[in-house]
Amino acid sequence: MNSGLEWLAAHQNKDGSWSLQLHEGSSTSDTAATGFALLPFLAAGHTPKDGKYQPVVAKAVAWLIATQKSNGDLLAPKDTAQHQMYAHGVAAIALCEAFGMSQLPELRGPAQKSLDFIAAAQHSPT
Repeated sequence: MNSGLEWLAAHQNKDGSWSLQLHEGSSTSDTAATGFALLPFLAAGHTPKDGKYQPVVAKAVAWLIATQKSNGDLLAPKDTAQHQMYAHGVAAIALCEAFGMSQLPELRGPAQKSLDFIAAAQHSPT
């Protein structure tokens, strides 16, 4: 597991995100890439405030929050809208997990907004 985390840490973008396109992926969703890359760090017990990879996790979480729109949408500006809810969902899981594990008060609002966006996107029952 450590070699995987080391690889991910070494390939994190300077702004805190990850990119699928830089590693031969066909998707243009840095939001999904960042969510997927963040989850293994969290699963290994690293949080925005604890663990060997704390700086990596903190930078990724900060990028997600900085990318988040006022309505809670986590889709990055250069991401394609083709898989918007999929990318948002992956990033929302990572953001909520980071809050749940760290209990950092500054993550509560962004995590809740990411969930509110999902709820608002659902069709109302008829």
